[in-house]
Amino acid sequence: MRRRVEPELLDELPPEDSRAQRSRRDLQRLNRLLGHAGILEAAVERALGHPPCRLIELGAGDGTVLLEVARHRRAEWQEVEVVLVDRWRVVDPETLGEFRRLGWQVETVAADVRTWLERAPLADAVLVNLLLHHFSESELRELLGQAAEVAHVFVACEPRRNLVSR
Repeated sequence: MRRRVEPELLDELPPEDSRAQRSRRDLQRLNRLLGHAGILEAAVERALGHPPCRLIELGAGDGTVLLEVARHRRAEWQEVEVVLVDRWRVVDPETLGEFRRLGWQVETVAADVRTWLERAPLADAVLVNLLLHHFSESELRELLGQAAEVAHVFVACEPRRNLVSR
């Protein structure tokens, strides 16, 4: 039986909605608890074998996961270009300022990730964190194919799709 992918409430709420703001704070706590920044960082380092020049994060939300990577790798990964893509533009100016203080160039893009990938710049790696579960299998095939055109490395932190994890 094929599972239908249901949209999450956060996907539809405008950024100023208090429920969206609470959900983003919950996601920040979840990401810290699960160590997603460290997982993404280690995977990029292992896959590339050298510091990245450009990273793209799809479904980046408020950008704080990749900011944690930037803080931890500030000595080794310098002058990295970052593109944070999300449906909503919710990256706080303080977060943007912190990226810049660390010497990273950051661009935020408010767009559907699949549409944006059609014209995305080349990058060392495409990263996703808690995004892929939003897509059906056919949509995932399309997204992964698009990402493969943009970068050789694709790194994801994502819940499993199996009976136990439902």
